[in-house]
Formats: sequence, structure tokens, C-alpha cells
Amino acid sequence: MPALDNKIAKLEEGKLFLTDKMSQNTKPKGTLGEIIELIRELFSSTWSIYENGSPTVKKTILKTAFKAPLAYDRENGYRAAQVSLIFDFYRILHQM
Repeated sequence: MPALDNKIAKLEEGKLFLTDKMSQNTKPKGTLGEIIELIRELFSSTWSIYENGSPTVKKTILKTAFKAPLAYDRENGYRAAQVSLIFDFYRILHQM
């Protein structure tokens, strides 16, 4: 039973830590305009970052770009990709 008591104590400690962290007032590091401009810059150079990046960077970009892996149908080939919400957001920003 001491092992179980130790586990419960550690979980309670973790809970207190997370509760304290959530209660801290964190302010954004920039204005909304600055954040949107940063997103625009990032997406304008995504292909360049992908081409020159490491395999880990490429994997991260692909995970960010698509909601799910590409679906493949034996008769019809690849299905339409499900683009992530962040790219829809970028498309809307680009139209502004």
C-alpha cells in the first residue's frame, strides 16, 4: 500500500502544480496584429521551410497542414486531403 500512497501523493502534487499554473495571469507577448503578421510570414514561407527542413520539421509541417493522413482508394487513387483549420484561417486572412 505504501506504493499506492506515494502515487496518490504525486498525483495530488501534480494537480496542485497545474492548478497554480492555470491561475497565473499570462498576457500575450504581442498585439493581435503582430500575431497575424507573424502567421502570414510563416505561411508565406512554408514551402521553403519544408524543402530545406529536417525530416522532423517536414513531419511537423505535414501534421499542421492536414487533419488526417491522405486516404487512398484502390479503385480511384488518393482522396481529397482534409486541410487543417489553421490553413483555412490563413486563406481567410489572405483574402483580407
